[in-house]
Amino acid sequence: ASRQVALVPPPPRLRGMSVAADRRRLRQVLLNLLGNAIKYNRPGGEVTLAFRDEGTTLWLAVRDS
Repeated sequence: ASRQVALVPPPPRLRGMSVAADRRRLRQVLLNLLGNAIKYNRPGGEVTLAFRDEGTTLWLAVRDS
């Protein structure tokens, strides 16, 4: 909020999905990606989370303006 950057949530169809990963490390990776997207964005910018489900693989992209 202090950086005036909007976070666009993932689509609802992905809610309830799970991944097999080290919980602590996955959380740290996600926080780093989102933190950098916000930190290096412009005021009034936007950060979008995008996912692609390929069966046994779930791709995650963090995009910023």
